[in-house]
Amino acid sequence: MTDVDLYINFAIHAILGKLSAADALMSVAADEIRAVADRLASQHPRTSEPLYRGMLLDPSLPFAADPKLTFVSWSEDREVARWFACPRSVVSEPLARMKPELRGYVVELPAPRSRVLFHHGWACMLGGLARFALLHPLMGEEGQRQIEWSLRTQREVITEPVADLRPERAPDLDAVALEALERRLSPPWIIEEEGIRT
Repeated sequence: MTDVDLYINFAIHAILGKLSAADALMSVAADEIRAVADRLASQHPRTSEPLYRGMLLDPSLPFAADPKLTFVSWSEDREVARWFACPRSVVSEPLARMKPELRGYVVELPAPRSRVLFHHGWACMLGGLARFALLHPLMGEEGQRQIEWSLRTQREVITEPVADLRPERAPDLDAVALEALERRLSPPWIIEEEGIRT
């Protein structure tokens, strides 16, 4: 398996949210993945834009980054982070239902503060990541359509872990704002199956 093969496997797992698989790849091939990311960054430099991350946290506990994380996903679109930070959104509601004490938080960075491992602008340089998901024996058509949708809507940037993050409590989204984000960011097949959250 080449360095590029390892990198593509890492990227498609991370974009699909298969975090344990992406972490496992980083634990055995971090140097190779970093080397490909560095080559992509030097050949296709991106402007440094602010990054946003939405998450659910327990407000009664002090925030500490998980030391086991090998990467962190961000978006260049603040609204994507607000969507992930909303406990009623389609992406966060399952976790919020299991842990009702969780509340939404957003972290903002003026620019990346650690190595960029993936940038949504690199996807076309990699020969179409969705095509690799289609060919992957554990992903197939479902993985292909999810990656295509995520790359089209989420403006994802993946970095190495960042120290000293300061999550800020995200204001609760009202029904109109949440509905607008669900319509823009939820895949159409999820809307079809589950409807629109408000």
